[in-house]
Amino acid sequence: MKSLLLIYTLLFTQALNWISYADKESAFTAYFPAKPVTKEKIIRTDIGETMINTVFLASAPDSTQNSLYLLNYYKLDEIIFFGDSAMTKQDYLLNTLNNIKDNLNAELLYSNPTTDKGCPTVIYRLELQKGDKVMKGKLILSNSYFYSLQVFSTKKYSLNKNMDKFLDSFSFKTCD
Repeated sequence: MKSLLLIYTLLFTQALNWISYADKESAFTAYFPAKPVTKEKIIRTDIGETMINTVFLASAPDSTQNSLYLLNYYKLDEIIFFGDSAMTKQDYLLNTLNNIKDNLNAELLYSNPTTDKGCPTVIYRLELQKGDKVMKGKLILSNSYFYSLQVFSTKKYSLNKNMDKFLDSFSFKTCD
């Protein structure tokens, strides 16, 4: 009975510690298991500058061995999807996923192109470091913004609930 009470106490305590992060300009919120760190970086490309916003929590204080909760987002130039462009929003997300996979030298375990509140979305899982690490992610295009959420963990904890809790906590306006 004492053990059961301790487990319930730990679960309840973990649920209370999740902290909301909100960005008013791009109109989203996400929950992290502790206070996250924020960073901004300007990326210069041939077509101009883009401000990349990063919100992350490394070495999370939970029992799941999730080593990194990561959210990157930036404002898109919507012109890439209009006119004579052959690129669709799902193409953009799948190309981005392929770039993430290649940059991490990872193996794609699955990807699920779908929609969330009418917005193009891809949910996926990667295996890294010869199967020792896993990453579960979600890519979303919503109202001129691109969002990438990722959680990194060990293979032993690859199906933990906090991965889904983080990814599912992301809330945003519906698409135009």
